[in-house]
Formats: sequence, C-alpha cells, structure tokens
Amino acid sequence: MIILAIADLHDWSVDELELIRELEYDCCCLLGDIPDAALKIIKRLVQKPLFGVLGNHDEPSTLSRCGIQNLDGKSVTVNGVTIAGFGGSHRYKNGDYPMLTQRESIIAAKLCPKADILISHDTVYHAMERLDNAHCGLKGISKYIVKNKPGLNICGHYHISDSKRRLYKGCDILCVYRCALVKFPENTTEIIF
Repeated sequence: MIILAIADLHDWSVDELELIRELEYDCCCLLGDIPDAALKIIKRLVQKPLFGVLGNHDEPSTLSRCGIQNLDGKSVTVNGVTIAGFGGSHRYKNGDYPMLTQRESIIAAKLCPKADILISHDTVYHAMERLDNAHCGLKGISKYIVKNKPGLNICGHYHISDSKRRLYKGCDILCVYRCALVKFPENTTEIIF
C-alpha cells in the first residue's frame, strides 16, 4: 500500500502541491499544521481517500472547515489496512490548539482504535532527538503502540527532512516533513518535496 503523507506546510507553494497530481497512491494522510489554503488545493487534487489529524498550530475546526475527515480517535480501512489517527502534540502553550498534557494523551490513547498504521502529528515520548517541551512526544502514543502493536507510525511535527526510520517496541516510526510517499508494510519513504 502506498500512502501520500503531508505535514507541516508552514512554507509551501502551489507549484509544489501540483506535483501530487501525477503521483500514484492509495490514500492521502494529512499529519497536521497545514494551512487552509493548502488544504483546499489538496482536497481538489486528491482523488483517493483523504483524511488527517490536526497539528499543534491548527484550529480545532481546520479539517472540517475544508471538508476533510478528522481521523483523531477514529479509524478507516483502505485496501484491507486499518489506519487510526491521533492528533495534536504535547501542550507547551496556552490557547485552543490541539495539544494534550501527557495524562490527557494517555486517556486519548485508550479510546483510539487498534490499527495496522497509526497516523499522528506528534509521536512516541522521547523518540526523537529534539526534547524541548514542544517536541518531547506523547506518552499516550507510546502506550498505544505497546498495547496495539501497529506496524507503522507516520508522524509530522519534527521537521525532519531525512525520513530517518526509528523503531519503538517493534513499530517503525517515519517522520514526514512536507510531502512524501510511504510504502507499507515495507515502511519506506520517497520524499516528494
């Protein structure tokens, strides 16, 4: 299965987004922090199942406002593969943004359905090199992976452009920055932009 994964379009262009028109994939997963203007273009270009989760810079209504399914705490099945969503990041600032305390993330993880793939904005607690308060990861995602044993966690948030694969308790973690094709179950990426 091939997933078009898009995250953290803090800096983007229409020309870049037009590149997805020619790609072959089975579904498109949005991993948060994507502006409304980019979401509207993506919605127009993607002719396959399209869903996503919110990032720490998104407003709670961002996806629904653009007519895109918010997968946070839910799952979908595409080509026999179940994909669940977990939105937001660790709470590091005040405001009505999708952010969770570690305790809230653990509660949310208990409600998140079992899946083959977990898409999320943030990822496992302390899985990445950046350990500042905004990028420390979520204990709830760690517990979800231990309990449900997905084969893959596709996340955004860390602005890592090397697509370096990490392993946590038997689950591959692939961080996408901007746009990549992810192949499952091989768990490999091809950076698009």
